[in-house]
Amino acid sequence: MELAQIVAGDGVGLLVLLVLLVLGLFVIGFVVGALIWLLPAIVVAALVWLVTGNTLWTGIAFLVVALLSLVPRPAYRRRYSPP
Repeated sequence: MELAQIVAGDGVGLLVLLVLLVLGLFVIGFVVGALIWLLPAIVVAALVWLVTGNTLWTGIAFLVVALLSLVPRPAYRRRYSPP
């Protein structure tokens, strides 16, 4: 079925196409966001694997860095008040 046949129909096909397009974009955005969030853990795990060659230590390093990225950072406090 071509796109022209979907659009020429009663509109249900176009609605399904738009819903699937939005859903696909949402999934792609979620995956990219997760990869960006996990990037430090992936880099550390890759370095540990290159140095040790041990998958157990690689997994532990990945989990530790990923869990540490979940911990909220304390707010930055200025020692001196601005003039």
